[in-house]
Amino acid sequence: MSVGLHPRAKQEMWPLCQNCALEIYGRNRPSRAYAERVARFLFVTGAHESAGYHQNRQTVFSAPKHLGKGGHGYWQLEEIAIRGALQRMVDKPDLAHRSMKWLYDWYGADKDILLSMQPQSVMLHTVIGWPKLCVLLARVFILGEPRPIPFLSTEQAEYWSRYYNKRDEEEKMLQWLEWSDICKPVMEG
Repeated sequence: MSVGLHPRAKQEMWPLCQNCALEIYGRNRPSRAYAERVARFLFVTGAHESAGYHQNRQTVFSAPKHLGKGGHGYWQLEEIAIRGALQRMVDKPDLAHRSMKWLYDWYGADKDILLSMQPQSVMLHTVIGWPKLCVLLARVFILGEPRPIPFLSTEQAEYWSRYYNKRDEEEKMLQWLEWSDICKPVMEG
């Protein structure tokens, strides 16, 4: 199933997920414990969706004729998820402001920079290698789900299947759990 984690996983993606989980939130700043849970969920989801951070595009949709179809970036965001995340930021100006500050590392970043993008251009940005944007959109997308991210890996796999993948597929949940085991040394190191 896997070839293991790409070296960038430990060096770049895990710290990115940790920082995103701390800084991107709904109404209230998360506790450190909950932010850690969110970071683990984001990290394992990215590893699962990208074959260990090796692929930033669903290979079945990689031909130019499929531009705009399938998943994009390490978190394999589909257009509906990108639209949902962008709309959530339109509806929640505080979230949009925090997101822009985090994304651009600049407090004065104008949320309209991102909100004016069409999902098509956002997808191209994630494909050409802007994982920070991709994890941001994944986090904002999942903020719209009613249930908090659970603690146990088995429950996170079910949560991923129901709220992120949008399909209850036991085989995919088992794969998510395998990636969770592969990711543990990085997350606990």
